[in-house]
Amino acid sequence: EVFTDPSDGTGIPPADIDLTNWRAAADQLRSEGNGFSMILDREVEAHEIKHIIERQINGVVFRDHKTGKWKVKLARDDYNIDTVPQITPDNLIEAQGFSRGEWEETSNIVHVSFHNRDRDYTQDLAMAQDIANAMLQGGGTVLTGRPVVEKLVYPGVKDGSLANQIAWRDLRALSSPLAAVTLVVGRE
Repeated sequence: EVFTDPSDGTGIPPADIDLTNWRAAADQLRSEGNGFSMILDREVEAHEIKHIIERQINGVVFRDHKTGKWKVKLARDDYNIDTVPQITPDNLIEAQGFSRGEWEETSNIVHVSFHNRDRDYTQDLAMAQDIANAMLQGGGTVLTGRPVVEKLVYPGVKDGSLANQIAWRDLRALSSPLAAVTLVVGRE
């Protein structure tokens, strides 16, 4: 409805949605126990709902320019590395602005706030923590560890197990410093 409703959604014609792709994504999410339930008690733009859903499912909704259809791609380890386009010395033209991330830019505790269905939809909290990261940021011991908390809200989550899975998923992404670089490559 968020995508196809002409008055309350984005108004995408239903024929422009790749139903086979969406069903496969739905099956994957169902197998993971990743359900989405949210009450809209205020006016919210459709693109904001889309972003909330994409963040929870760890995926993206996009228009496939080859087919013209709207698809869902979940960020999962479901690909063959040999079929993914590679950047190699043969197609790299230039690397610009390389910088390494710093440990101080990372988090080591993630709090996921959600409304727990098992507790009459009261606000609840799931937590994941990386003690090694805290030790690195605080001088190298458990006693001197420096907690860096990232507080996240997932309004579509109603299950404690799912909230816990998401907390650990997000911690994996937030607890390691990332390098940044701009790569200029050939069109191939």
